[in-house]
Amino acid sequence: SDVQVLNFHKMTVPSDNGKDATSEFLQSALTPLAAETYIRSKDSEFGGRSNPSRNVDYDMLAVAAHEHGLLANQTIPRAKVALLLEANLMKFKNTTDLPLQCPNEELLNRFLRKSLHYEELLYPGHRDDEEHEKNFYVAVKKHKFCNFDFDALLEDEDVRAFFAEEIPRLYQSVEM
Repeated sequence: SDVQVLNFHKMTVPSDNGKDATSEFLQSALTPLAAETYIRSKDSEFGGRSNPSRNVDYDMLAVAAHEHGLLANQTIPRAKVALLLEANLMKFKNTTDLPLQCPNEELLNRFLRKSLHYEELLYPGHRDDEEHEKNFYVAVKKHKFCNFDFDALLEDEDVRAFFAEEIPRLYQSVEM
């Protein structure tokens, strides 16, 4: 019952025998068939997503709209509202950007210091601060630490109309 910590930064780096760390782990921990399935899928054309995290802003916006009475008298499930928002809100507003609230520089620096600290705890002596910091600021530029500005969105007349008119219409068309 040994515990093994794997460095995800090196998961695709081949070892001496030419296998990456994920393949090595799977072959030692899973059945040969499961390991072989992973190895074959890795070599296929399908690359998958590098980070399967989900954007929860639309769900949070659906909750905020409900709390502000914008979905009154509606029996549309919350998950459906979030999906309809994600698929249609920016098209409806004819924009690619929605208002965001982002952490200030001081908070971002605290995030970065904590992130570097935790990486050192997990991988003592194996961290690359320069690469880590570069990737961190790439994420900052992509607004990965931001959320929608819910107050600004809920005050926007177009967004209010979207909740009042479009959400029920879209839900009806999906349900039929």
